[in-house]
Amino acid sequence: MSASASRPPRSLALRALAPLPALLAAAWLLAPSPALSQQMGRLPDVQNLEPQLPVEIEDAELTGAGQRELQLPLRMTREQDGDDRFLIEPRFQFGLAERWQATVGLPLVIGSSDRTNSGNLRGDMLFKPIDEGSLIPAIAVGAGLELPTGKNAEGTDLTLRLLATKTLGAVPGTHRIHGNASWRINDDALPGERDDTVRFGLGYSTPLSDATLLVADVMRGHGRLGATGMSTVWELGVRQVFTPGTIVAVGLGVGSGPDAPDWQVTAGVETRF
Repeated sequence: MSASASRPPRSLALRALAPLPALLAAAWLLAPSPALSQQMGRLPDVQNLEPQLPVEIEDAELTGAGQRELQLPLRMTREQDGDDRFLIEPRFQFGLAERWQATVGLPLVIGSSDRTNSGNLRGDMLFKPIDEGSLIPAIAVGAGLELPTGKNAEGTDLTLRLLATKTLGAVPGTHRIHGNASWRINDDALPGERDDTVRFGLGYSTPLSDATLLVADVMRGHGRLGATGMSTVWELGVRQVFTPGTIVAVGLGVGSGPDAPDWQVTAGVETRF
């Protein structure tokens, strides 16, 4: 049994909450001036959760029709075997039409960990068929393809996703919960890889101010194609409006399970143009 898997739940919870003061301090340092806050008001972008900006959980709200965004998450991960993994994934996202969103990304992996599939081209489409109601959550469904353009890659993988978001209470945007589920089908699996992987997530977000959003999640599933079993990752992060149309994000995570990271640090930026 690994050291992470043997940690008691109380210890893991304390580790997940320990970064909160540092994250709040970072948000305060990055906070825009009062004049800028009055100019931009409450931007919906800061509440529109994107993967790895700074946590994995996504909400069911899509980029508006005709809107375009550039996103750049950066993540450093310390694996349980001591290897370091650095992920850089430039992404271009755009609203194709009302209720339709497309994203194209190129994840690049550097460091001492396994770099298989680094440089694979990813394309993803989301459709939002259901708006949030008094009893039902907003729901979005999606499908994505990963082309074997990267290191030692084989086959074209398909990922199917389901996203849900529900507001808690009567005031929109104050407290929201999010649920995610994904199923990845690994075409032409390499030796030691799984034929498919599944992942589930539960998240919570709440604004700390007009320009600052606190978000936390827990993700459970196969973290990679070579996973030997289910792992769990707890994440905590802050999204901050830096300028009108530009969001910066910072987050931290800890893991438990056979293939979970020991810890991870994430930072990123997204900008609308």
